[in-house]
Amino acid sequence: MLFDNIAYRVLGTRDYAKLFLWVPKILFQMVQKWPGTEHFRIKAFISSLLCGSLMAFIAVGLYNDMEFDINAIDKNMYNLALIISTFQASYKTIVMWYKASELKELLDDIITKFWPYNLAGEDLSKRLKTFYFIIMIVMLSLLSAAFLFGIVFLVVPLFAEKRQLPFPAKYSFDWSPSPIYQLVYLSHTIGFLVVMVSCILGVDCMFLGIGASAVTQYRILQRAFAYYNAPEMREVGQKLKELDREGYASVYDDKAEYFTRCLNHHLLLLKIVKNMNSVFSLIVLVQLLCSVSGLCLGTYMMTRDEFTADKLILAAVLALGYLDQLMVYCIIGNELNYQASLLPEYIYKSNWGELENRSLQRDVIFLIQHSQRVPQLSAYGLYDINMNSFVKVLKLAFSFYTLLSNISN
Repeated sequence: MLFDNIAYRVLGTRDYAKLFLWVPKILFQMVQKWPGTEHFRIKAFISSLLCGSLMAFIAVGLYNDMEFDINAIDKNMYNLALIISTFQASYKTIVMWYKASELKELLDDIITKFWPYNLAGEDLSKRLKTFYFIIMIVMLSLLSAAFLFGIVFLVVPLFAEKRQLPFPAKYSFDWSPSPIYQLVYLSHTIGFLVVMVSCILGVDCMFLGIGASAVTQYRILQRAFAYYNAPEMREVGQKLKELDREGYASVYDDKAEYFTRCLNHHLLLLKIVKNMNSVFSLIVLVQLLCSVSGLCLGTYMMTRDEFTADKLILAAVLALGYLDQLMVYCIIGNELNYQASLLPEYIYKSNWGELENRSLQRDVIFLIQHSQRVPQLSAYGLYDINMNSFVKVLKLAFSFYTLLSNISN
């Protein structure tokens, strides 16, 4: 109930088909990345510049702390794993700034054109509401884990005998005297809790939220087609007329109008998936590469006796974090593809064969054929985002881990 009220304040709706976006909106607003706000381009550019500079400052310190010695491979792997995280935050914030106009179009379509979750049957409404709560649990669990880990990560160095920074960084200046130490420590704190969490998890939650919204629309559209030329069609058709009264004046037949509305919504979903690929494909491709590297390095560090307990915990969290990120992208891509693949079956099983209008029957047949070309989220057209890719990434990460272990031994 509390989160529903927060979601309503953030998005201004109680529609569970659209509420997936309230968490990413809060995260994007933290770094001035939510498109459509006043002076967005200027604020987003300044934010991207500041976030990128802060991540570069941390990454340079981590790189300077590395030792190019075969005996220091364990330490270098630890620093490299953290550098990958700074790289993730930098490229995600830059890509989101560059793709802001396309992202805004995506979000506007979801808010203004997506059908409500309670359009077609109370049983489906309950299932979609449950689906929403599952996605919220995933998002909030990721955020909670990130913040809790961040607090521990940032607080532990304060209790060290000598002054330490959260990130094992080395700079060309002496950062240990006050107030330089406090300023550098503050920059690391902001870099982790604000930039990394907002940019990395913000983009991940945005992808998850948009994908989950599209999944709900495919499930609603399936039910709408199942009702076609059935007694339930009248009630759903009336709700659709109340949602959009314009653009169908030339359609004089209720069955033709209902079919046209469903067809247009199907075309909208195809457009949504296409735009998702345009906005997120490069991000997903780099995410796959980061997941391979992060899983490999995290697993490697967990198997080394040289690491202290706190470093082992960090390694485990890093590996688990990269695994969770990979799962988020692959599961939602797999589910979206699966729900889209069910659409032809729902259309075929409707009562379209009993239509008296032969021309309308031909239109239904054409749609059945067309809908069999299932849209697919992809990583820049190189890899499909599904559970097969998830398994491939795990195999590749394990192969690199084996190679790295053999080299270090």
